[in-house]
Amino acid sequence: MHSSDLARIIQRCIKENVYDSFNVATEQNVSIDDIARVAIRACKAEGVKIEYDSTKPDGQFRKDVSIEKLKNIFPDFKATRLYHGIGSTYAILNQSWKKTT
Repeated sequence: MHSSDLARIIQRCIKENVYDSFNVATEQNVSIDDIARVAIRACKAEGVKIEYDSTKPDGQFRKDVSIEKLKNIFPDFKATRLYHGIGSTYAILNQSWKKTT
C-alpha cells in the first residue's frame, strides 16, 4: 500500500465523519519476489540481479487481509498501483539524492 492511499483514506474519514474500524490495504497480494521485480522495472534498473539467501527461512508466505469493509464504505476508492507507487517514490528520492551530491 502506498502511503498516499492511507493519507487519502484518513482524510476522507475525517471529512465524511467515518469512525468505523476497517483494514486499509490493496486487493493485491504479491510476494517479495514480485515486489522486487516490479521495483526493478519501475526504477528502470533492468540490469539489477535479484539474489536470495537460500540458507535463510522463507518467512511467512502470505498475509491476507479483508478489505470488504473498506470497499463498502468507500466503493469508489482506487489504490495506487504497485508499479506507479514504487516508480514515483523512487523518482522523488532520486531527485533528493541528486540535490545532496
